[in-house]
Amino acid sequence: MSNIPTATPEKKHITETEAAELYSLSVHWFRRKRWEGGGPAFRKVGNRCYYTRAELDRYFTACTHKNTSEYQTRRPAEALEKIKATREVAA
Repeated sequence: MSNIPTATPEKKHITETEAAELYSLSVHWFRRKRWEGGGPAFRKVGNRCYYTRAELDRYFTACTHKNTSEYQTRRPAEALEKIKATREVAA
């Protein structure tokens, strides 16, 4: 049995550990994206980072592709523009 807390729909802010579990990614992936940029928006409180489900959903929706020719590697500026566009539509 794991001691890792699980994210519940009632929680507005979730930790990087909960986000990693929820999206089947490693905590390291979230840490790397915060360091290099281009990842989901987060909030920093003290030494902890928090994510909202809405921001995570927007980020991963913007990363959706229909085929590999749509996927563009090494172009973080274009990916950020796509994410910003989805935020504007949601607002």
